[in-house]
Amino acid sequence: MTTLLVLDTSPSKSSVSRQLTERFVEKIGAKFADARIIHRDIGQNPPEHIDDAVASFAA
Repeated sequence: MTTLLVLDTSPSKSSVSRQLTERFVEKIGAKFADARIIHRDIGQNPPEHIDDAVASFAA
């Protein structure tokens, strides 16, 4: 099975990069019907900031 991880990073919903990514995902989905597509929108849902306390805990 083919897996595609899509990361949108633009905060703008109408960005050119989002449009290109959407077209690419459509083509991959058409070519690989069983493809697993994982979509993460970092532009609209950014991760929390990692401070020194969290970084040192993770080390």
